[in-house]
Amino acid sequence: MEEEGYFKKIEDPFVTDSSSSDQEIGLIKSLHPDVSIYHAWASDPYGNVLFVPPYGGDIYGAYDCNGPVIITTERIVDTNYIRQHRDYVRLPGHIVSAVVEVSYGSHPSMFYGFDGGGYVEDIPFLLSFHRNTAS
Repeated sequence: MEEEGYFKKIEDPFVTDSSSSDQEIGLIKSLHPDVSIYHAWASDPYGNVLFVPPYGGDIYGAYDCNGPVIITTERIVDTNYIRQHRDYVRLPGHIVSAVVEVSYGSHPSMFYGFDGGGYVEDIPFLLSFHRNTAS
């Protein structure tokens, strides 16, 4: 990344001790993804997307994406459902290019949901996967 101009090391501006002036930090240039893909709890057919807390910071890439923003969602719901939960809309429909219903799209990880929905980690699956892929 450094050779391509996306990464740069600088002297740490927060070091106050002059004897530690050789400490460096790395900076990464702002990236503009060509495609952004996100998994959500629910979306209406128009791409208004509900995410359940705790939120990650990763959805901000959708706002600066050069290409399509694709949503996989646990379920496609009516727009009235989106309106009832409007405080959880993190991506509006005008940013989203496609919506695909993918139930259990976060499996085997856990996924938080509304209305008592969601699922926990599939521990037996994870253990089996670990056993079968161990070298």
